[in-house]
Amino acid sequence: MRVSCENAVCDALQQVPWSSENVDRQLTDVLGNGGGLFDGCLYIYPMWLSVLRHWFSRADGATVYISTPLLDPVRLAVIFTCIH
Repeated sequence: MRVSCENAVCDALQQVPWSSENVDRQLTDVLGNGGGLFDGCLYIYPMWLSVLRHWFSRADGATVYISTPLLDPVRLAVIFTCIH
């Protein structure tokens, strides 16, 4: 069954962000196995949101730059929900 990314965006926003430990473990597994193919809506997008939330919540005043050739209004709104 194919999952719509628009539905996945809504679902991801309602999920608890992955913990830093879970993100570290997932990245270690992916990099340790030489990479792989992962579903963007069900794996990459939740990880991306979790990393953004972690970066934006840093108390040391870190600056986050996002560079992309295309950022639609839905994803931009999602980024603003990550800012505390």
